[in-house]
Amino acid sequence: MSNAANKIWQEVRFFLRKISWKKILTFSFFVIIAAFLWFMQIYNQYFETSIIVPIKYISVPDSIIFQDSLPSQISLRIKDNGFSMFKYYFKKRDTLRLDVSAIINSSSSKVLQGSTFDMYVRKALPTSTQILNYDPVRISFNYAILEYKKVPLIFDGQINLSPGYFLNSDIKIIPDSVMAYAAKPDLDKLMFAYTVNDTISGLNSDKRISFKLASVKGIRFVPEVVSIDVPVEAYTQKNVEIAVECLNLPENLNVKFFPSKVKLSFFVGVSEVDSIKIKDFSVAIDYDGIKESKQVSVPVRITSSPSYVRNLTISPPNVEFIFEYKNTKVQ
Repeated sequence: MSNAANKIWQEVRFFLRKISWKKILTFSFFVIIAAFLWFMQIYNQYFETSIIVPIKYISVPDSIIFQDSLPSQISLRIKDNGFSMFKYYFKKRDTLRLDVSAIINSSSSKVLQGSTFDMYVRKALPTSTQILNYDPVRISFNYAILEYKKVPLIFDGQINLSPGYFLNSDIKIIPDSVMAYAAKPDLDKLMFAYTVNDTISGLNSDKRISFKLASVKGIRFVPEVVSIDVPVEAYTQKNVEIAVECLNLPENLNVKFFPSKVKLSFFVGVSEVDSIKIKDFSVAIDYDGIKESKQVSVPVRITSSPSYVRNLTISPPNVEFIFEYKNTKVQ
């Protein structure tokens, strides 16, 4: 340690020794007691404040549509003691839950107000809280009955896989159709429901993803959220050599191809690598298509391959050929 640092440390120690820690601790003790008594006094007093409580509508029948927009929150003027007020500011408030089916079945006017509304509001607050007023004071549940039909669901999003992975089968939508509720003219024009146009990237394993349905004005879909199963698998590249065949060749002719074999390159899922067999592949040239040809080489086409291979290519794509007559013995 340098002399300057040692000198500073000596001065700090000297300063700390001069402090009367007994007096500081005594003072701190009385400050804590005073603060405690002050908080107790505050907690026992009553205060007024305004709060916002979110509204959640439950048990909404699928076959109805509301003619008026429903409020998403209610503004309350309340009175309570300091302890409860403290909880209002630092604790998540309860949601006001309104049972729509119960309300529209029990009220001929389809309006929530008065003592019935008070009862629902009271459930969202502590028992000690006094409700001074709230806004809105009434909610109208006037509705119209909707027609409905089942429509097919189309996935309109985009799935981007990580490098080295591909889809080993089709994407599956669960469910594959949804119920649509709307006025008859709107329903008659509706042919399909679509998921939202969203993009999911970086998938490297099987995944079930939730997608919302794209909204259509005047139409309600049930369910509003569907699942998309994405079957993902790592792939590898493989090559096989296959002899070129000639289809519809007359019995009195032989044909020679140059080269006689072609290489097939393809991608396959790692789970299917052991299933690959040479006999599952075939490549051919049709005699009827080349017998009058004056070209030096002709294209080779793939006549069979396993369904689980991807991006199948031929090398070379064309081969040369020559016909020869078979030797016949004269009896």
